[in-house]
Amino acid sequence: IVRPAVKMDEFITTKCNSLRVAVVGPFLPGTQNYDWKLISYCVKKLPQIEFVFIGSVDKFFKEKLDMKNSIFLGRVENYVEALSSCSVLLSPYPKSSHIIGSKTKMLEAGACQMPVITTPEGALGMPDNVIITCQNREEFIKKLQELNDDGIRGSIGKEFQKIVKIKYNADVEIKKLIKVYEEFLN
Repeated sequence: IVRPAVKMDEFITTKCNSLRVAVVGPFLPGTQNYDWKLISYCVKKLPQIEFVFIGSVDKFFKEKLDMKNSIFLGRVENYVEALSSCSVLLSPYPKSSHIIGSKTKMLEAGACQMPVITTPEGALGMPDNVIITCQNREEFIKKLQELNDDGIRGSIGKEFQKIVKIKYNADVEIKKLIKVYEEFLN
């Protein structure tokens, strides 16, 4: 009845003019189900691209991903500012993931006009035409390299933001929920 949604007026369009990849945590044992081997592979294979880790981080994860092109912001005061300082969200889930992606993080990126790159498991329930889905690590590298192009990145980001405004807008979803409650009470 009510789908995941974001408050559009709380997010700002990214001002990042280069490929800067956000990975949103927290990065603590038991709190995240990302494919860490895939993230590590991407960070190592793409040293010219900055990967920004937003959220609390455990020593183990930081040591595994601590490379010259990794920036660990930790827990941030202004999440929207940190997220919109990047231009793409990387959110890869392993095949074994029982979590149906992290829709809120992806929708927040869409609200910031950022493309999202994920696995088929991460994309479950998300709009097909604006989520970049990759099957293997080579495909992730290829797609991330393609997103170096401002035009491609901007086009996908704008389309995703438009879909989030129309279909995943919290103001619209709140009205739908109120209507359901009113119908139930009457």
